[in-house]
Amino acid sequence: MIRPITKEHLPQATALIREAFGTVAREFGITPENSPRFTAFATTEERLTWHLEGEKRPMFGYFEGDTLVGYYSLALLEEDRVELNNLAVAPSHRHQGIGKALLLHAFNMARSYNRLIMEIGIVEENQRLRAWYESLGFVHTGTKKFDFFSFTCGYMVRRLDGVCYCGHDCDRCVTRLAPGSPALIQQAQAFYKNSFDMDIPPEAIHCGGGHSEDLFALCADCPFRNCSRKKGLYFCAACPDYPCAPLAEYQAKYVNQCNQI
Repeated sequence: MIRPITKEHLPQATALIREAFGTVAREFGITPENSPRFTAFATTEERLTWHLEGEKRPMFGYFEGDTLVGYYSLALLEEDRVELNNLAVAPSHRHQGIGKALLLHAFNMARSYNRLIMEIGIVEENQRLRAWYESLGFVHTGTKKFDFFSFTCGYMVRRLDGVCYCGHDCDRCVTRLAPGSPALIQQAQAFYKNSFDMDIPPEAIHCGGGHSEDLFALCADCPFRNCSRKKGLYFCAACPDYPCAPLAEYQAKYVNQCNQI
């Protein structure tokens, strides 16, 4: 379960971040001598305390019981921008979808703070990580070399306009992208036929996204959209009851699980 990080969690968060980024350090030859400011070496409980209490950064963790196995924080920048910091998953819990769950949660929380653009920095040499972020809608914008790092810093951004109330990435939804593409229209039709035994005519395959008024027929009476709008929330993730049982079940089956490119 994802929930806010409080001061009592900071010792666990410090250890988790250092362990998670430590695997990157070992893979790419990053050491305290050649990169003393790298996250694996520079993260301390005092530093996280300043982020939490001094800078008031939103912090969230993925917990299994009382054990923290995933973490991220947000630096709220000027105007409509936000920086994702220290997204980390315990090495023992990788490849279980925790990183993706945290990232989607971060999208939702950033929009609840009225941010439209998310920025991240990565170890540029870690092309596997870059590809993972690109698969989730980030665009690479450039690199920079610093004297105090042995590696190259890579920078990526993603607009958050297309994230729906439930967390679904509308910018990658086949139904939204289909108009004007016969191949995507057929792909969407096949999905609805195979998944719900519904025959959707080509002219009905269109949607402006969950925050628009041009909604696909199956999304028009979405209970999560209706609930969020009734509560004045931009995302379900901003609700104190997040995730409620119906949403958790829906996310597990459908949110960013199907009908996407």
